[in-house]
Amino acid sequence: MSNNIELIEIDEIITSQLELIDDKLSKIEFEEICEFKLNDINSETTILNELDYRGIYLIEIKRDTLQDYTEWIDLFTKKFRGIEGDEKKFLHKFTPNVIEKRKYKHKEKNEEWIPFYIGKSKKIRSRVKIHLFSTLGKPPFALKLKERNIDGINVLGDETFKLKTIKVVDIKNYDVIVTHLEKQLRKKHNPIVGKQ
Repeated sequence: MSNNIELIEIDEIITSQLELIDDKLSKIEFEEICEFKLNDINSETTILNELDYRGIYLIEIKRDTLQDYTEWIDLFTKKFRGIEGDEKKFLHKFTPNVIEKRKYKHKEKNEEWIPFYIGKSKKIRSRVKIHLFSTLGKPPFALKLKERNIDGINVLGDETFKLKTIKVVDIKNYDVIVTHLEKQLRKKHNPIVGKQ
């Protein structure tokens, strides 16, 4: 038997298992943890300290449904990137970006909550804190939401966010399953910010 025939057989087995996994994963939903205004949250916020588990997290951002979606997303993109004239203060600072191909996916739905960012972590508490409080321009790669300041004012400070998680415990194949689930959830929710 040639190596290619063996690889084709392995591929067929994996493909059939992935189809089964996708069917099961399609039934998994995020659990809402909290809603917060960015200006009101700090590293000692109790709910953050309760996220002592591994899994996948979804951050959503609230929008005014009376405002035209295109207007809202274009203004949000400018704020998120820190655009002032030709300068983009928050791009390429170990931060993700608004994904052009995804930012208009929510236009027709007129939803109040827009999927903002999806990630996975073996320590959700510390990862969410990194997204909120880590320093702009320094590793690790993260949202760095509390650092998005222009003239001493956080441009996202008045925004309201919602944190949701999927707790993943007692799984032997954590890396395989969670990586695949995160990918499927990203396709399903189309978060507007990311690196992928």
